[in-house]
Amino acid sequence: SSKSSWFSKSQPTVSHPSFEKYKRNNLAYVLKHTPERLKDIDEESLSEAILMAMLTGQEDGKPNNLMLEEIPEKPGKYRIVPFDNDQAFVPEVSYPSPTSRQKGKQSRVQVKSVLFCLDQMTGPIHPSVVKALVHLNPEKLLRRWLEKLLKLTQEHQALFTFSQLNDFWKKNETYIGTPFQKGDIQEVYFKLMKMQDLLKLKPKLTHLELLKEVLPFVYHRYSKIFKNQILL
Repeated sequence: SSKSSWFSKSQPTVSHPSFEKYKRNNLAYVLKHTPERLKDIDEESLSEAILMAMLTGQEDGKPNNLMLEEIPEKPGKYRIVPFDNDQAFVPEVSYPSPTSRQKGKQSRVQVKSVLFCLDQMTGPIHPSVVKALVHLNPEKLLRRWLEKLLKLTQEHQALFTFSQLNDFWKKNETYIGTPFQKGDIQEVYFKLMKMQDLLKLKPKLTHLELLKEVLPFVYHRYSKIFKNQILL
């Protein structure tokens, strides 16, 4: 046929404006093409994001899982927002089990986040973040959070029949909700308590110094960046 096809090379491709905005604000794009925008990241929000990465133990904190989002009340400033957070609350270090294919290999650091590579890691944690963290009640905070998660899980599960929920698990090991391993919440609680104790004694700790105390194996890996060593 002589008529032009939608799939022909002559057909112009137009990206949707929202996709273009998403692409430009994705941290992977920013680091590669517009690194000067990093100076526009709000320091308080960045401190919150770094500490949250320590608390939640992200295994997949790569750049394309993070976005820059404008802060309405702070014109010209951005915060870093994570998404695709399904690989969270992982142990700091994984040890090969005797029966696994990794048997005989060395343990490896599981918690990974590009935030731990930013220059701001060597700077002090923002005073407002220190103040908020020192004065919060970890037990009440976690209890409120879990209550909200429970309600959200119930709302999500209500969209399916009991039979469908069973099938999801039996066929795909898919759980509709927020699954935790035994000890996950206890680990977050202990991290919060440790952060509080450290920041009460030394409120001007840098992000890197806090990482050293809270996740020492992760610190050992990422601190090499700031010593111009190769990260393995």
